[in-house]
Amino acid sequence: MQQHPQVGVIQTVPIAWQRRSLFARVQQFASRAYGPMFSAGLHFWQLGDGQYWGHNAIIRTAAFMRHCALPRLPGKPPLGGEILSHDFVEAALMGRAGWTTWLAYDLDGSYEEVPSTLLEEMSRDRRWCQGNLQHMRLLFTEGLFGAHRMLFLNGALSYVSAFLWATFLVLSTWEAVANVFFEPTISRRAEPVPGVAGLAAELGALATGGDRHDPLRAEVLSILLITVHGQAKAYGGFLRLVVSVILDVLLSSLLAPIRMAFHSRFVFTNLIGERWCGARRRGRMRRPPG
Repeated sequence: MQQHPQVGVIQTVPIAWQRRSLFARVQQFASRAYGPMFSAGLHFWQLGDGQYWGHNAIIRTAAFMRHCALPRLPGKPPLGGEILSHDFVEAALMGRAGWTTWLAYDLDGSYEEVPSTLLEEMSRDRRWCQGNLQHMRLLFTEGLFGAHRMLFLNGALSYVSAFLWATFLVLSTWEAVANVFFEPTISRRAEPVPGVAGLAAELGALATGGDRHDPLRAEVLSILLITVHGQAKAYGGFLRLVVSVILDVLLSSLLAPIRMAFHSRFVFTNLIGERWCGARRRGRMRRPPG
């Protein structure tokens, strides 16, 4: 940062660690196995217009304080009021002021803890969903770079896509039921999609984790990358690495519909005006006596 005066934020890639539940350990494995390749790809595409994740970052504090005062969105929550997901907005404001944000994908020594259960993760996602939907109101803010506008759009679609997926399932199910119990009112030129093909499409979506950002090929490429670099021993050997990846894909496939249901509900409740009211956190420190 000292050698490059225009750098305003250096975002590290924190490794998930220190959790013991099966749910969290799967995430920790994914963070270790897929994270390096995924973050290197983000760095390659974003360069100096990268993401700030709100933590585990090196920040030029004077510039940050000068340019990153968050606006209060007009209207009432959930889509108005205070911005909940502040980090992407702050990166965009730094970029508008001429500062760059870089992802230090090759810098070690950065860690974070992840939710221990699915319900804890969904409680966090409830706030993220509201904040990311708020970003859509900032999409056409004057002076922002196109890369940051795309981050706003991508963040919102990461939740809206679940709602669209749920809508597709409802409509396709209704179509299947209607084909069985009701006579078509008009002649159809095209036959309905065979059930096997529809099932294959759904299984393909589940195999990618449903709403996960990296498709199945990322897992395969990560195995190859770990093996080529001689790091398979850290995962118990090549065979255990492959088995771990398969179990991760299976568990992600099972959890994908559950996450879809939660995220669809979050999007719907935000659209009808129900806002996030805060998370209950369990403190680690005991209250002093007296």
